[in-house]
Amino acid sequence: MVRVALIPDDDPGWCAFYAAYPWHAGKLDARKAYRQMGVTMELVEREVLPALAWQMRLWERQGYGMPLPATYLRGRRWEDEPPPLSSTAHRLPAWAATAKGAQS
Repeated sequence: MVRVALIPDDDPGWCAFYAAYPWHAGKLDARKAYRQMGVTMELVEREVLPALAWQMRLWERQGYGMPLPATYLRGRRWEDEPPPLSSTAHRLPAWAATAKGAQS
């Protein structure tokens, strides 16, 4: 078994990422993934935080699909492309909107 050194809990890039990430679960695994992926403060500021801004809005609208922090990091999800502004991809599917309306 290969042991991966953890990123220090006070690493500025790690702190910025983890504070911004909306789901605080699997912190130990996320710290390992942060180190494994070679994420830096520069990357967090330049790419990860801007991507999280639009992704969090998308996750809220969808009502599902938020990955664990470690999954996000290992999948390099900050490289995902945002949906086009005119796209319906950011809206709830008709069946989900109907189900939510039925509960009200």
